[in-house]
Amino acid sequence: MAKKELSDLIKELEENPIYAMSLSSKELFHSNFLSWLLTFEQYSHYITNLKNFFSIEDGDEIFYVFREKYNFDLLIVYGKFEPKLTKKIKSVFSYNESVVLDKDEDEDQDCFTDTKFSKEEINLVKENIKFVVVENKLKAIPTKEQLDEYTNKIEAEKSIFSIKKTNNENAWIKINPNNSKKIILAPKLSLNGFSVDGWNEKTYEDYLEALKQIKDQINEKDSYILEKYIEMLENICGIFEKIENDLENPGIIPNKDNVEKLRKIRLDDLYTKIWYSGIKNKINGKISLDGKIKSTTGFTRGTGLLDWKYTPAGCNFIVGLQIQHLNFRITLEPEKGYKYNLNDNEKEVFFGNIQKWEEDILKKLENDVNINSYFVKWNYDLHKYGDFKYIQAENNENIKLEDITKVVNITLRYINDSISNLIIDERKIVKSN
Repeated sequence: MAKKELSDLIKELEENPIYAMSLSSKELFHSNFLSWLLTFEQYSHYITNLKNFFSIEDGDEIFYVFREKYNFDLLIVYGKFEPKLTKKIKSVFSYNESVVLDKDEDEDQDCFTDTKFSKEEINLVKENIKFVVVENKLKAIPTKEQLDEYTNKIEAEKSIFSIKKTNNENAWIKINPNNSKKIILAPKLSLNGFSVDGWNEKTYEDYLEALKQIKDQINEKDSYILEKYIEMLENICGIFEKIENDLENPGIIPNKDNVEKLRKIRLDDLYTKIWYSGIKNKINGKISLDGKIKSTTGFTRGTGLLDWKYTPAGCNFIVGLQIQHLNFRITLEPEKGYKYNLNDNEKEVFFGNIQKWEEDILKKLENDVNINSYFVKWNYDLHKYGDFKYIQAENNENIKLEDITKVVNITLRYINDSISNLIIDERKIVKSN
C-alpha cells in the first residue's frame, strides 16, 4: 500500500470522531480507552493478544485497572487463583465505589464489601496478586527521573486496595515489587536511545498491531468504536513516520510547513517534541558526553529546546548549553531548591563574572570555527529569566546538523575546561525554604 501524504493523514484525523473526542486530553484519553478494553468483562476471553502485549500471562485474570493511583497512568491488578478465591477478589471490585478504591493509602478506610477473607486467603492474595504499572507517553517525552520516581513508589510497597477479614477489620494489599512489571508505552522515535533499568519499552506502533488482532473479536455494537480508534492510531503512527523522514537530513529547526499543517489538528506540539528528541539522539551519538553532562529536551512558548547541563563537583549551581529554536545560549542557574542570596553590590560583581565567563566561551567559538556560517547575530548582554542567566547568539536558520553538532561538542568542552574560571562563593547560593 502506498504511503499516505501528510495532508491525507490530517484530513482523515479531522474526519474521525474518536480523534475529536481525544483532543481535550490526548494521553489521558488513550489511557482511559486502554483501561476500558482491559476491564470490559465481556471481552476478557478475547483480548489475549492485548494482555500478552502488556506482559500478562495466559490464564491470568485482570481484576481491576486503577487510573492515576499514586500518579501511575495505569495500574493493572491481575493474577491466577482457584475459582472460589477469584470470585471473592472480583467482588471487591464489583461495587460502584471506584472513588474510594482510587484513593491513596488510608488504613482506616472501609473496603465497602461484605465479602470476608480467611487468614489463609489473605496470605494467598498478598503473595500471588500481580501488578503492571504502565506509563503512557504518547505526547510527552519519557524521562529517567519520572520512571525512577515511580520505581521508588513500587519499592516502597504502597497500599493498593483492601479486603475484609473475618473479624471485619481491613487487610491492605500492597504492591509487591517481586510481582510487579513496569512498562513505558511511547512512540518508537521517543524510545530510540532511551532505556531505564527494570522498565520494558513498548511502542505505540506495536500496540496498534496488537489492537488490530482483536478487532474482529469485539461485538458489533462496540466494533465501530474500536475500528475508528485503530484508524486514528494508524494515522498518528503515519505522522511518526513523517517525523522520521524529516530527521533523515535535518537542520536545527523542524520542517516549518509540516508544523503549520499539524497545527490545524493540534498535533504540532507532538511533532515538535518528538522531532527534538530525535535531534538530541543524533547529536549525542556524534559527540563525547561524559557522565557529568545531562542531556534533555523540552517544549516552552510553542518551541522545542535542547539542553546539556553540568553541575560542577561540590557546587549548587548548574552550567550548560541550551538551543531553543534559533537561540544558542550559554546558561547558569542555581540547582533546584536553591536561590541567589546577594545584595545589590554583590549582584553587580557576581553577574558581571557570569557574563564575562559566558562571553569568553562565545569568543572562543568565534576564533576556533567558521562562526559566520553558523550564527547570524551575537549578543553579549546578560539575559535574566528569574534566576536563570544566559547570553546568546542566533543560529543561522540553514545550519546543518553536522555543523551544529560540531559547535555543541566544542562548546561543551569549553564549558568543562573553563568552569574553574567562574569563581562562585557558595555562600551566595542558599537553599530555599
